[in-house]
Amino acid sequence: MEASEGLNRLLRQSGIAAGSQAEHKLQGYLALLKKWNSSINLTSRTDWTAIGPLFQEGIWASKFYPENAVHHLDIGSGAGFPAMLLKILKPAMNLDLVESRAKKGVFLETTADTLGLSGVHVHSMRLQTFLQQSDPQKLWDCISWKALKLGGQDIGMLL
Repeated sequence: MEASEGLNRLLRQSGIAAGSQAEHKLQGYLALLKKWNSSINLTSRTDWTAIGPLFQEGIWASKFYPENAVHHLDIGSGAGFPAMLLKILKPAMNLDLVESRAKKGVFLETTADTLGLSGVHVHSMRLQTFLQQSDPQKLWDCISWKALKLGGQDIGMLL
């Protein structure tokens, strides 16, 4: 199954209306992911079998996202899963993406700009550096990370 067809099917199953702004942006995100993946390794593959579960997970998580959450931190953002999907589906959130690989950071910045996602801030640095440079009074309502091992020092700095 073609990835865009798989995404359309998932969106209908998830109750996301055809022609909605969310559908348009999610399809745009998929197109950018496929385009950029050919030059930088964002995901192992971009066929629906490989990336479908990532989209499904992000859409599923958005249904449980706290309505009053305003500030979200995503660590090791990589290709943007799940944070970019959450931002598209919960546009009022402010999103800090921390990605140590500069090329992936450029992809995330380009994606946010191309899709018109305001309140997205990409930080191309390691987590500890980001936290050391951040306002010590800043708190996030939600923190996400995927396939990343955080050490005790990292977690301690987040608290």
